[in-house]
This record gives sequence, structure tokens and C-alpha cells, in this order.
Amino acid sequence: MRLHRIHAVNYRTLRDTTITFSSNYCAISGHNNAGKSCVVKLIQFLLLNKDSAPWRASENDIEYDTDKTQWVVEKEPIVVEYHISINRPDDSAILSLIERLLVTEFSDIDLNIDVKIEIAPSNEKTITIRVADIIVDDVARREIIKTLASANNLLSHNSTGNEIDYFMSRGRLTIMYDFYLSEKDRKSLARAEAVLQKETNKLARDHKNLLGSMLGRLKDKYDVEFSVPDTSTSTSRMPLTIALNDKSVQVPLDNWGSGTQNRTYILLSVLQASRIRAKGPTDSRTTPIVLIEEPESFLHPSAQAEFGAVLQALSEEAGIQIIVSTHSPFMLNQRTPKSNILLKRRINRGKTLETIIEDTSGSEWMKPFADHLGVIPAEFQEWRNVIVSSNKPLLLVEGEIDKEYLTFLRDRFPDRFQLPREVEILSIRWQGSTEEHHDHIIRGNK
Repeated sequence: MRLHRIHAVNYRTLRDTTITFSSNYCAISGHNNAGKSCVVKLIQFLLLNKDSAPWRASENDIEYDTDKTQWVVEKEPIVVEYHISINRPDDSAILSLIERLLVTEFSDIDLNIDVKIEIAPSNEKTITIRVADIIVDDVARREIIKTLASANNLLSHNSTGNEIDYFMSRGRLTIMYDFYLSEKDRKSLARAEAVLQKETNKLARDHKNLLGSMLGRLKDKYDVEFSVPDTSTSTSRMPLTIALNDKSVQVPLDNWGSGTQNRTYILLSVLQASRIRAKGPTDSRTTPIVLIEEPESFLHPSAQAEFGAVLQALSEEAGIQIIVSTHSPFMLNQRTPKSNILLKRRINRGKTLETIIEDTSGSEWMKPFADHLGVIPAEFQEWRNVIVSSNKPLLLVEGEIDKEYLTFLRDRFPDRFQLPREVEILSIRWQGSTEEHHDHIIRGNK
């Protein structure tokens, strides 16, 4: 599944805004309160599987009084339009459902779906769905909407929120992790569960008889019963303990730093999406979208650069659309700059108004992001070279004097000063005192 476009009217800060997602890896950036969360909520509103976390369903609903554009006096409806495409090999589950509901067989490999949701001032919702050139009826509409939001079509991770669920096991909190079970997996586990259930029932009977015998010694008479917990795998939600190795030492994930934990949870989401796409039967397959809020959280800049490159590579290799909201230049799509979306608020006479999209086209596409993300404009060229450099190893130094000094030592004393000639020495002008940035020498290999 691919989300290509969202057009929102009168939703929060989105007065009349079209957001286009033009590749597998898309990054949404901008100042705080620029509208990034609005876009995230709209994606979740249509595609989030509310059955897996029903207590969060209300958070992703749209209510007219709280979500309408506040500075518009007129009682205009909230309108949200989605343009989605599905692919026959990768999204056969929803495509076969649509063909069955519409009694139509589509010949194209890719099928376009347009969903329009209108919320009136009375909070009444009107939904229209167009598949190719066909407007679907009410019965088909309800089924398609239900399927879009319940078939693992969106895996969402908020790096700054407490969205990890836990299970108490042996006095220790263990994460509850959703992982995809194919039909073959379920049958295999069901056979194992039947054996486990039989043995558990036998042990329960033995314990019941023993405890009943002990209770029979008491003056007061009691009956005892044991109930065996249901171990059914009807859900994919299971407790798992995750440990990472560092120099052959196993360390539980919750004992690692926040950055390592966050990266691992994000990669688990990508792994889950990849398994759903690859393991499903060919006639009931779906390809989820992965939505990540602030993947750079708790990471050092060098780790952000590495992780951003990994996520971009995984989106291409796994054939999965990954959408991130970010404040980091390292999370931007370097390969396809038009996939980066920069949001800002329009200001009129000192009053902050609706969200607009900043123009980031052209060869200097990163400069607007540099301004918004706090990279000093005067230093933009140097930072641009670092982030979008070639595959040469890099040595970043402070200023031209340090660059000339190190270049001199390398060229004059190659045996003593063993710095390979393929290493590119790049100078960075820091804002602030020399003492403040004395230790900012970074080695990179991009």
C-alpha cells in the first residue's frame, strides 16, 4: 500500500493544505506547532488498527468542535481526502475484497483508491470512496473503511510517547510485541498449544486432588477448583524479552540507553511490516505503511546520520513506505529530495495562521531546512557537504587553519602521521567560542 496524497480543509492548522508523499521514504519537518502532528493524526485516523489498541481509538478520532480550524468563524465542514494505491501482488487482501464487493475484476496491477471524509458541525461524518472510476455503495464503503483500519495497514511508533505495552513475567516487566503470524505459523502453534493445554490440565487435576486432600483435614469443608488460562494465539500480541549483545555480554533491552531502545523498537516495527508483506499467503497479503514520529530521539548526531541512512535503505530494500516526522536534517531523504516536506505557519500582522508548505525545490533544497532546523545559514555549504558527501571517509575539523595544519602533516610526514590520502579533511565553522567547541572533531564514513 502507498499513501500518495492527503488534502485537508479546516482541520486544525491545515486550512487548505495538500501533502504529497512522493517516494518510499518521506520526511515531514518544520518548527514545533507547524502542523506535523496534524498530518500524523490524519494518517492514523484512516489507517490505524484500532482493534489492537481500542483504548487509543478515541485519540485518533476527529471531533468537529476540537479539531476544526479555530480562526475560521464560519461553520464550514472539516474535509479530508486521501489518495492511496494498492498493488495486486503486495495488497491482494484488500484488492480481492474490493473486487468481490464491486463484482468487478480489475486488470491493472495498481489500483487507485480515493477516500473523502467530511465532518459536519453536528459531528456527523460522511464518507465517499472512489475505486478507479467507480463510486462504491454504502455496504462496500463500510467494508473497505473497516479493512483499511484493521488489516495491519499502518504500523505507528511515537519515539517520545509511552506506547510500549508490558507484561509482568516472573516479577519483571516484559514488552508486549505484536508480530505477524502466518496461517502456517498459527497451525504450528495451535498444535503445540493443544499438547501444552493437555499437560496443563493434567497437572491442574493432580494439584486439585492434593489440595483437596489437605483441605479435607480442616474442620471447615472446602471445594477447590483450578482454571487453566487460555493460551490461544488468536492475537499476535505476545510477551517477549529482548536482549542485545555488547562484547559477548547479553544486556536486557530496557537496561540500554533510550537511544538504543528507541532504535530497536523502530526496527521491530520495520521488521513486522516486512514479515507481514513477505509471509502472507499470495491471496491475502498486505503491505503496511510504517509511520515514525521523531526517530532521531535520544541519538547523538553521528548515530542519527547512520540511522537515517539505514531507514532509507530499508524502505527501498523491503518495498515498504516509511513516513517520518522529524527535527533532524539527518532524517531527510537525501536520495530523493522532493520527498521531504517542510511545513511552516503563515503569519499575518503578527498573528500565526494556517500551515503552508515551504518551497524546497532546486539544487539548494536543504537551505530552507537548514534555516528551520537551526543549522546556521552561513555554514550551510559545509553542512551540506557533510550530509550529502560522496562515499569518501571524512575528518571534520574546526576551521581552515586546522584543515591546513592536518593536510600539511599528512603530506610532509606520511610515515609518522598515518592519515590515508583518501580521507577528505573538511573544515566546519562553529558558532561560539573556540573553547566551547574544542572537542568537536568528528570522524565520519558515509
